[in-house]
Amino acid sequence: MLQGKSQIKACLNVIVQDTLSFICHFLSCSFQFVPRNGNRVANAIAKFALSLDSPLTWQGNFPSWVHREVTFDVSSLH
Repeated sequence: MLQGKSQIKACLNVIVQDTLSFICHFLSCSFQFVPRNGNRVANAIAKFALSLDSPLTWQGNFPSWVHREVTFDVSSLH
């Protein structure tokens, strides 16, 4: 949808349009489809964020569960 290769679903229209409006602020920007089995870390972080009752800032190292999800994602794409 961001690359204009498929029709924008109505429920995602605002997100797609907002994203496209921000790309002019970058010197370079590209988008690439990532299959579901390579996207576990994004899903885990989104679920974690939705479970929070207040804002959270990670300082220093990120949680070990993020590292595990990244490792899984990378290994599943090879």
